[in-house]
Amino acid sequence: MVIQIPRVNGDRISPTQLSNFSKTSTPVIIEGLGLPHLEQITILQLGQDEQGFKRVSVAPLQDNKTDKWLEPLRAWDANTALENVHVLAVAGKRSAVPLDQFIENIDHFYADGAGNGSASWSFLADYISQRCDLARMDHKLEGPIEKHIWLGPCSTRSRLHYDAVDTLFCQLEGRKRFKMLPPGEFTSLVPEDSPPLLKAYYDCDATDPSCLKFSRGEVSREIVWNYSRFDREDGCTVELKPGDCFFLPAYWWHQVDALPHYESPWCLSYSQVYRTPFVRSKETATSRPSSELRLVNGRSSWHVYD
Repeated sequence: MVIQIPRVNGDRISPTQLSNFSKTSTPVIIEGLGLPHLEQITILQLGQDEQGFKRVSVAPLQDNKTDKWLEPLRAWDANTALENVHVLAVAGKRSAVPLDQFIENIDHFYADGAGNGSASWSFLADYISQRCDLARMDHKLEGPIEKHIWLGPCSTRSRLHYDAVDTLFCQLEGRKRFKMLPPGEFTSLVPEDSPPLLKAYYDCDATDPSCLKFSRGEVSREIVWNYSRFDREDGCTVELKPGDCFFLPAYWWHQVDALPHYESPWCLSYSQVYRTPFVRSKETATSRPSSELRLVNGRSSWHVYD
């Protein structure tokens, strides 16, 4: 499978052209947005005021550096009678820590999006968005509705999933690789007879931030459909270097890996999300997609070729 991804200049892209990329579910790399270079010292300076360092929301990382994975329900609930039922195991619940403590222990924690750029990480998200030309993109895409900061070591992995929003993903430090599958793969990744996944959070003892200790907690009542039930080795890949900006339409399956690289020992990305033309109100991941996703799946062309 080969994917053809257009490269366009941000100065020349028209509102109609950008809207068409969204409407036709076409991934595209947008160049020339002037993404800033950031050192850790700059982030520390931005995140400090007269009270000291700001507290930021971060998630703990286990040794596999992966945010989520599947585990049998019986590993969490010994009394269950259900067979072949899995939970979506989450490495650990987010917590708020002082920014300097996070930076000092960045190999063990990850600022992992989830709207954090509109909350505890807004100081950094605002700095980035003000120093690159994203306002024109916002106007053309009628948004954004959320901002995200992704900051951690060059070894993290986000499990294969889709989002029900269009994403503009900006790579600032380090490199990231997107492994993608088109929306039409939904039924192969989440078969019709699949039960919903429940999230199960690991408990984390962070008494010593440099040596985290994990144990299984309780299975939550959070239901998700947008995570693959299988690991897939195939798919199309896009590697982003500092300065690249990637437009990823809604419903594209993607696994994201931070790549080790001599340029930087850490990885920083910034993303903004927008309502897709297929979903005018933000769809949550708690209900199985129906008419909107079938509409997307029914498209005859994905700019993907066997």
